[in-house]
Amino acid sequence: MAAATSSCRRLMRALTSALFPLQLKPRLGAGSRRVSSIRLSSISGVVFAAWCTETVRQAAHFNPINMKAAMLRLALLSLLIPNLSWGLTIYRVGGYELPQPELADNSDVEFVQLSWEDFAAGAEGAMAGLEVGNEGRLAPVFIPSDENMATSSFARGGGPGSWKYNFLTKGEEIDLIADGDSTTFLDPAVLVARSESSLVYLDLGGRFLVNRVVVYPRPNYPDRLIEGYTLYWLPKGTIRPRGNNVIARGTDNRNPRLEINFVPRLLDQIQLNIHQKEGWEIAELEVYGEGYVSSAQYVSGAFDLGQPSSLGEIRWSGFQDTGAKLILRTRSGHTVDPNRYWRFTGRGEEKTFRNAQGVPLTAVDYNNLKGNKAEITTDLDNWSSWSGPYDWADSLGTPITSPGPRQFIQMQLDFVPSGLEGAAINFIEFRVTQPPVAGRVLGEIWPIEVKPGEETAFVYAMRPDFAGGESGFDRLVLETAGQFTGVDSVRVNEELQDWRLAEPLADQRLVLEVARMDRSKTGRVVEVFFKGRVFRFGTVFAAQVFDSQRPLEVGQLVEDGDATFRLDSNQRSVGIELGREIVSELVLSSRVFTPNGDQINDQVHIEYILLELAGTGEVEVGIFDLAGRRVRQLYRGADTSGQYTRTWDGRGDGGSVVAPGIYLYRVQVDTDEGQEESSGLVAVVY
Repeated sequence: MAAATSSCRRLMRALTSALFPLQLKPRLGAGSRRVSSIRLSSISGVVFAAWCTETVRQAAHFNPINMKAAMLRLALLSLLIPNLSWGLTIYRVGGYELPQPELADNSDVEFVQLSWEDFAAGAEGAMAGLEVGNEGRLAPVFIPSDENMATSSFARGGGPGSWKYNFLTKGEEIDLIADGDSTTFLDPAVLVARSESSLVYLDLGGRFLVNRVVVYPRPNYPDRLIEGYTLYWLPKGTIRPRGNNVIARGTDNRNPRLEINFVPRLLDQIQLNIHQKEGWEIAELEVYGEGYVSSAQYVSGAFDLGQPSSLGEIRWSGFQDTGAKLILRTRSGHTVDPNRYWRFTGRGEEKTFRNAQGVPLTAVDYNNLKGNKAEITTDLDNWSSWSGPYDWADSLGTPITSPGPRQFIQMQLDFVPSGLEGAAINFIEFRVTQPPVAGRVLGEIWPIEVKPGEETAFVYAMRPDFAGGESGFDRLVLETAGQFTGVDSVRVNEELQDWRLAEPLADQRLVLEVARMDRSKTGRVVEVFFKGRVFRFGTVFAAQVFDSQRPLEVGQLVEDGDATFRLDSNQRSVGIELGREIVSELVLSSRVFTPNGDQINDQVHIEYILLELAGTGEVEVGIFDLAGRRVRQLYRGADTSGQYTRTWDGRGDGGSVVAPGIYLYRVQVDTDEGQEESSGLVAVVY
């Protein structure tokens, strides 16, 4: 009876979690809100609740018949419960004033609004050099030209200090030089003279562009001025200036208000040495400049999604000035702590991440270690490495590249402003599905090295594993920066299967409907045989699997791995044979064309392939006469590796039809490595 009752209790908790998903999700702070819908009708809930109650009643009166009935009910519920919690969850961080997504009106979709502070909660979360605006915009701290950075440094974790017996000291008496009150002051007696000088330093609480430092005594004591001084800059993390760290020097100042102006420079800390033991005071030390903090970082906590989840699209909104950068990365994991903690064993430099009993060290264990702390690394058994930077141009939505299913996700934002040019992010929004359609799907492609730009026959193998409770999948989506040109067949364990294109074949996207893969087919290998082209080294063929019966939910990413012993790649990326030119296979649709308006041979198409561009290159396609004068600019823009077609209608830049004759067409590409061009001739006749 105890076993049956315990089982029923577990099922009741699962049922409650399915009916009331609020109880499954992480606790939210005061700045967050949740908008959700119960995913079952109230009638269904009543029926299931009554059914489970009857199970408990039967189990309480133990006899073999009742026990058998109870266990049958529990078995049936265990099959039904996973389906109750299927659904899409949309998380939004920031963007507090925005309406919820339209999809959130659907009963199968849950929307969760988070503040930046909530998302950064936990030991791994951090916010440095950032401020949050009223509408949830996250941006680096900006200092206007009239703001005294010394006064505001306390709020950023900085502030003034001095040295006493070779130790850094802080305190209320020293803080008076940055309190914004010119009637309070720092008396030299507070400081202990070092040689013939006393010193104070100021940590700005970040790196800022500084161009002016002002120091003065109380208004009623103008004679207590600083006559001789040296102003130093201190690199972050250092406590002593060097001889070449001097910003300015003075030996005979007679002005109570000492103003030190200099060429703007990025500073973290400054130190002012006063070359007199007595007869001076500092009422205020002021620091001015203008611009953003030079760098800022936001790191979320290891955010708990509640249970293993498929990771879908991520999108964001913000701005990025020309001279600034904003870099977004993600990683995902199975455990609440992404770190692995190491200690020295006492045998030379030998290290281990386990204690004497063989149990992995926790953060608490590591902090309690005395002298044998070694290092902290990422727990790569349970967490992925940080992803590559997401492309800012993909802000409308792009798949999360960190592997799933995972229960935890973490995000990192690096802001790199430049003076008055900055960047900010209004919100980040991402989508997850619970439970995933499979426990895990491994994938690999073959061949992994091809000739650039040439059509190649590929095989993409995937092996799904099901842990129980997953629905399975019947749709495959492959995407690439290369090009798909056709599909030959689909096989499962080498047997041909029926398939069809669920969407028209596109250059960079292939969507197939296949026979359903579920728990009954766990471990079987799905192979897609297709043709395509690759234009640059390291082109990834990313794949996701979907369940068409769950249309609102996100796909599950296929991970690199050993899907089948018949292929020896364990990767989803393809390399190319190096050593070829950037502009390849420049081809004209016709060497001669007649732009006379009769709709016959009125245009010429210039086709070319760009290879091995690291990111984008500035491309210009133009038409020139034989004297080298440009007649028409057909195209100018930033392109990635790929195949392109540009069309000329026989007209010049002014819109008039050009004179008959021979013309030169040219494709020119500018990259960080230099410039490359390819050209040919075309004839215009009438």
